[in-house]
Amino acid sequence: ISTTICGGQGFTAVLVSWMAKFNPFIMVPAAFLIIFMNRGADEIATQFQLNQSFADILMGIILFFLIGCEFFINYKVYFRGSHPATVAAQDVTKIDDNSPQKVAETTEETVKEGESC
Repeated sequence: ISTTICGGQGFTAVLVSWMAKFNPFIMVPAAFLIIFMNRGADEIATQFQLNQSFADILMGIILFFLIGCEFFINYKVYFRGSHPATVAAQDVTKIDDNSPQKVAETTEETVKEGESC
């Protein structure tokens, strides 16, 4: 067994298996999709007389955005204070300006400041 037996396709194989969510029946069409895009990028580089590395760069960009899209589809990113549970908790603890509790608090503040009610 030599180090060149797979032709540097190990990372592509990992990507294909991840795109197929480790389902062997879906791995075959995913592999064909990757091969189709790779051959197409090679053909574009040849037709426009670009460097052959352009095909690798183009495939890298496509796969990078594919992985990024899958990440944001499967996981939700919440910034501080915008998480639904936090927003719901803040809504529950809000006090209406006309509620008896709010009126009592403002009355106590006014009395403490020395003003009459």
